Amino acid sequence: MTPREFIQFYKQVMSQSPPIRFLFAGECQYMKEVLLRGFKRTVAGFEDFNLETFWMDDKPDIFAIINSLVTFPVMGDRRIVILRAFEPSRANEQRFISKLASMDFPKTTVLLAESKNPPDRRTKTGKNIAKLFQIFDFPMPNQREMLEWVYFFVMRNKKKITPKAANNLVEKAGVSLLDIRSEIEKLVSYVESERIDVGDVEDVVSHSRSAHIFQFSNAFIELDFRKATKLATELMSFGETYAVILSWIRRGLGDMIWAKVSPGKLGEKLGRRAFLAERLVRSARRIDIEHLFSALKILHEADMLVKSGSADEKTAIVWALGTIEKVLSTR
Repeated sequence: MTPREFIQFYKQVMSQSPPIRFLFAGECQYMKEVLLRGFKRTVAGFEDFNLETFWMDDKPDIFAIINSLVTFPVMGDRRIVILRAFEPSRANEQRFISKLASMDFPKTTVLLAESKNPPDRRTKTGKNIAKLFQIFDFPMPNQREMLEWVYFFVMRNKKKITPKAANNLVEKAGVSLLDIRSEIEKLVSYVESERIDVGDVEDVVSHSRSAHIFQFSNAFIELDFRKATKLATELMSFGETYAVILSWIRRGLGDMIWAKVSPGKLGEKLGRRAFLAERLVRSARRIDIEHLFSALKILHEADMLVKSGSADEKTAIVWALGTIEKVLSTR
């Protein structure tokens, strides 16, 4: 979603009157926070009476939430109840959805649920949520959209940025819009001139996305598949292609094969990555070389799953990493 599309969506959502039941899902936390902040402003001055937030990962009492929903607003036309970290698959959330489906929802209440994951509409709970809530999914902007957000944030701070600097900023910090905004705020404070140049980005911006990619490769080399899978899905939510992630996995497996066949020459083969040699040799000792070749075949199978339409890109990567973990742990 581009800044212009989000602004139009924001105006549309904010123009609605209670009763309202919205579920804001997806990886893009920035957009969800802006929407929640906008609704909070509609009860400004009476937040103590008309606004209540429950953190669902703290397992709040379901009846306390229901009582909050049916409480009449004070000095206003609405009461806002926010459910943070709402996870549709958890038992407490499922009990709440069951209670919500059977109650007469108040005409003065706005119920906002914020979730990282959208409900699975194949399940009973997911179907009930779809009936009870208007669901909006906010995926991480892709690279083109992220660039538009860079220009938007910079313009809002009454600055300009060169195209090269904007691209450099996305490469370094484009893990999320929150990271992008934070880095731009640092740049605005740092740069005295009207225009932000690529040199300013090099001086100021932390290498968030580059670090993310390095952490993924590092986790794979260390055979920490849980962390590698988490980082891979986050990078794909940002807009990284599955083909690039497959290539990083393929390189890691190739390096381990080298570590098995010719550990003494591994440093020379790695070149500037020679500092990884010792760790690659250590990991390779735990694996039979036949299993490494089998893991390479799994990457081909994952690629065919996507190209045949049998799986989406993110599912194929998760499947590949999970299957490789099983193969490499076989003795």
